[in-house]
Amino acid sequence: MCASLLVASGVDIATAAAILGHKRASVLLDIYARALRGPKGAAAVRLQALLYPPAPTPPEPDGSAPAD
Repeated sequence: MCASLLVASGVDIATAAAILGHKRASVLLDIYARALRGPKGAAAVRLQALLYPPAPTPPEPDGSAPAD
């Protein structure tokens, strides 16, 4: 699942493979990348958003709300 989340979040395959300890990126592609196809890929993206929601924007130093 971690591999799917890494790739779904935009981490390139080689970096994701290195993080997970694979010597070759092809291992990650062969085993995990299938999970990113179709509904499974959409589910991985939704799960990632639930597990790692965007951090709230901190207020400006003067205490005002940040400008969008």
